[in-house]
Amino acid sequence: MTIAVSVLLGIIATYIVILLGYYLFQEKLIFIPVHRKDKREIQLVRTFKEMYFETANEGSIHGILIETRLEEVRGLIFYLHGNTGAMQRWAHMGQELSEFGFDVFIMDYRGYGKSIGPRRESWMRSDCSEVYRELINEVGENYKKIVVYGRSLGSGFAIPLAADVQPDKLVLETPFKSLLSVAKHHTKFLPLKFLLRYYMRSDLIIHRIACPVIIFHGTKDKIVPFSSAFELFQGVPVDDQNRFVSIPDGKHNNLSTYPAFRDNLRSFLLE
Repeated sequence: MTIAVSVLLGIIATYIVILLGYYLFQEKLIFIPVHRKDKREIQLVRTFKEMYFETANEGSIHGILIETRLEEVRGLIFYLHGNTGAMQRWAHMGQELSEFGFDVFIMDYRGYGKSIGPRRESWMRSDCSEVYRELINEVGENYKKIVVYGRSLGSGFAIPLAADVQPDKLVLETPFKSLLSVAKHHTKFLPLKFLLRYYMRSDLIIHRIACPVIIFHGTKDKIVPFSSAFELFQGVPVDDQNRFVSIPDGKHNNLSTYPAFRDNLRSFLLE
C-alpha cells in the first residue's frame, strides 16, 4: 500500500468518525448545558409561582409564572427561551419583561433544570402546545392579551405554537429560518441534511401566523446569521403591524441592552 493510499484511507476514516460523532452527540451542541446546578432554587424580586405539567411521551415540564409589579396587568407573555442555561438564568430575563406590565410564564425544555423526558423535536413542540393550553385553561381568563415570545432556539418552538394557537402577538428575538440553515452556516463540510435530527423549519410555518409579528436581530450576530432572520421575515404575511427591527452592531446575547430594542418592544406590546 502506497503512502498516498494510506493517507487517503486515514482521511476517510477520520471523516467517518467525525460524521458518527456529530450524529451521536449533536444534542450536546444544540442543547447547552444541563447541569445539576441548574436545579438551584430560583430567587427573584417579583412574586412568582412554580408550576409542573405532565406531557405526552414521558415529559414532565417545569415552569414559573412571574407577576408584574403593576396593579393593572396588561397581559401574559408565554416565553420560550434559548438553548443555554435553565430557569435560574431565564427567570431573570422574564422578570425584566414583567416591567412592561405583563405577567410572564417561562418553561424549561426537557433536560433543562427540573424538566425531564427524552428529547425529539416533535415531542418538544408538543410540550409547548400542551403546556400553553393547560396554562391558558387555568389562568387565561385573567388576561386580555396573550403574547408568545421566542428567543433564539425558542423561536423554533414559538412559531409552530403561534401558528396553532394564534395568540394576540408574536415576538421573535434572534430567530432563524431553520436550525438546519444555522448548522450549515457553522459546519459547511458535513452532509447535515442527513445527520441532523432537529430541523426546526420555521420558514415553512411562518406564513401561517395571523397575528402581528416583530423580529429583532443584531447585525453582528455570530451565532444566528442576520440573513437567516431576515429571510424568515420575508415569509411573514404582509401586515402594517409587522416589524423587522435591525440592531446595528447587536450580537446574539446583548440586544436587550440597546434602547432600540426596548423602545420597539414596548411600543409593540402596548399598542
